[in-house]
Amino acid sequence: MFVVTGATGNVGRTLVGLLAEEGLPVTAVARRVTQADVPPGVLAVAADLGDVASLRPALAGADALFLLVAGEDPEGVIAAAREAGVRRIVLLSSQGAGTRPGAYPHAVRFEEAVRGSGLAWTVLRSGGLASNAYAWAEPVRLHRTAEAPFGDVGLPFVDPADVAAVAAAVLREDGHDGATYVLTGPEATTPRDRAAAIAAAL
Repeated sequence: MFVVTGATGNVGRTLVGLLAEEGLPVTAVARRVTQADVPPGVLAVAADLGDVASLRPALAGADALFLLVAGEDPEGVIAAAREAGVRRIVLLSSQGAGTRPGAYPHAVRFEEAVRGSGLAWTVLRSGGLASNAYAWAEPVRLHRTAEAPFGDVGLPFVDPADVAAVAAAVLREDGHDGATYVLTGPEATTPRDRAAAIAAAL
């Protein structure tokens, strides 16, 4: 069985759907998830990564865990997973954990905990998610303004659906144990580029 945390988020929702489409047993975990939020055949379990005890029912019988960098006790989460019989963890981390570890201590701590878990593991270091542009929805709607620092600094934003597709492959397939994959989009775009694309669409 596959347990997906953050199952109602931009990556997790797509990942749950991809695994379910293949007829694989999936438990979808999020703080406020219900059966109405998940595809048929998927079990929804409301739990919080900040509350290890709440995760235990979701982990029962699991073989693999898709884990977000969330909560303050990665060691506790991993211990609960190990006790439940989880054999593989796929961690969604941040590209910044590799390029600017001092600015991403939380992600670094999760990565270290996963690597020291004694379980099979894979780390996915995602670049910025393209869906972050939704933060501009209200300012654009109300003021036709998109604010961001460093307007001419380009970053390789990635579609969360692509991150989910990689996670699905890593969860299903052998050959990824001990790997750290950096996931980016096809080109670097600046805030100015993204604002221009939104303006053109409007």
